[in-house]
Amino acid sequence: MVKRFLLAALALSLSLGAVAQNKKGKNAPAPDVDEWNDVEIFEQHKLYPRANVIPYGDENAIERNGYMSSPYVVSLNGEWRMLLKNSFSERPTDIEQKTFSASGWPVTTVPSARLFEDKKTVMAKKITKPADVSQSHNVVATYCREFDAPKSWKEYKAFLNLQAHSAYYVWLNHEYVGFSEDSRDVSEFDITEHLKLGKTNTIVVQVVATSDGSMLEAQHSRALNGITSDVFIVLKPTANVRDYSLKAQYVPSSGQGVLTVSADIFNEAKKGQYYLEMEIWDPTGHEVEKMGRWMVFDKKNELNMKLERTIPSIKPWTAETPSLYTL
Repeated sequence: MVKRFLLAALALSLSLGAVAQNKKGKNAPAPDVDEWNDVEIFEQHKLYPRANVIPYGDENAIERNGYMSSPYVVSLNGEWRMLLKNSFSERPTDIEQKTFSASGWPVTTVPSARLFEDKKTVMAKKITKPADVSQSHNVVATYCREFDAPKSWKEYKAFLNLQAHSAYYVWLNHEYVGFSEDSRDVSEFDITEHLKLGKTNTIVVQVVATSDGSMLEAQHSRALNGITSDVFIVLKPTANVRDYSLKAQYVPSSGQGVLTVSADIFNEAKKGQYYLEMEIWDPTGHEVEKMGRWMVFDKKNELNMKLERTIPSIKPWTAETPSLYTL
């Protein structure tokens, strides 16, 4: 009987733990533990890594590769309010309160590769084992800024992209969005349900300089704390390319190229017909191939499409002749 009770208690504990870490949506609770110092937790509510698919306004913009000028990309770079504290225990803890305000905080520029205090670089503590990570003398920077969300965004899904060092929490309009401890890659969060359309929105990012993940980072970059890359929101239609992968092979005997494309198409409506089209341009910018395929959604919100095409007279890439094709 005792064993059965212990097993039941363990199962309940594991179940509750899974709900706490996997729960998503507008009413997700704020963190109850110090995730930045828990080796079992390295992210919360962050989207699974995928190819960075950003919508463009037209084909000319694609060719210029200027995604930040796309009408579907909203940059949050520029001036933010930032409050710097020397210890984790001194950080602001009222972010989810309606009375929270960052007015009066010093202004800083985002992105920035360093935290500054009195014109001196704030160095994160060097650590070699988990016991070295502590709240005392662990610098925390809390960033805050406002942005407008037009009512026209109602037709899109909104995704926040940012990168910071070392561990960081995100809130939007006093609601907890998520946590990430990967300072070497861009984190993506679905913020659609947190937005207030037609109103001014407030975003807060709290960066912890040293975390248990710092043991995996290069120690020479300990000073590179803060929000270290572009911060932007990507708007995507309810039917969009969620992920894709490419495989390009060259056949020396025939001079042909074999291109295989696998694309995951997401459609929130779970119905309708869509056509996926791909163009291949040679190194001079001329179209050499076009391929496409129809897809029909029937009670599924995601389909995988695979396309393969053999292209004659390919100019192979070498170090001496770096020929690059564009898809």
